[in-house]
Amino acid sequence: MRWPAYEKMYIRAFERMLDVRKAKGLPCDWQTGMDVFRWWMEDDNISGQLSMDDLMEDNNV
Repeated sequence: MRWPAYEKMYIRAFERMLDVRKAKGLPCDWQTGMDVFRWWMEDDNISGQLSMDDLMEDNNV
């Protein structure tokens, strides 16, 4: 939230990425650039996504 212009640029880049994935028929769990941004910023996990805590538990670290 410190640099809103960067946030907007990332969201737009993620939207373009999703457009390309959809055009190529590739699977995609996200619907919008904001969905990707939230996932990337770790604000929102997609269904079935592992967290770092899950990995640590699995490896008994």
